[in-house]
Amino acid sequence: MLRTIGVIDKIKSGDIASAMPKAALKWAALPEGPGLANHYPPQPYVEYSEFLATYKAAGGTGQ
Repeated sequence: MLRTIGVIDKIKSGDIASAMPKAALKWAALPEGPGLANHYPPQPYVEYSEFLATYKAAGGTGQ
């Protein structure tokens, strides 16, 4: 899914924050970026800091 919306290269390069707005349009549980909510309130979503910590714990890199 992330590849088809054109954000996978940003994510792989560690530019997570700029990939989030576009990813959040397709994946309702994602925030639109640091300090932002998701695109589909009142849908529950994970905070950006929690998402980034989980991503890094799984071996990813980024800001």
